[in-house]
Amino acid sequence: MVSANNGLSVMPNPADSKIQISVEKNVTPLQIIDINGKVVYTFKSIPRDVFVVETSTWAEGVYIVKYKNNKGKTDTKEIVVKH
Repeated sequence: MVSANNGLSVMPNPADSKIQISVEKNVTPLQIIDINGKVVYTFKSIPRDVFVVETSTWAEGVYIVKYKNNKGKTDTKEIVVKH
């Protein structure tokens, strides 16, 4: 479920082979960044309200989901990938 105060949820967390991202329609753009600052995924236009991102080829560790929330403010969420 998408929280009304931040516009985005990521499940499961920690993740194994994929994550499901749920967003409100006005959340954009969205980036997923590894702990070293490398952008591993970018969405300039969100494909739909709920979508899946494969994480099976990503290194284990902490990733940051960076996005503009439904109030226009840049916000972040931390996710963990464990295989």
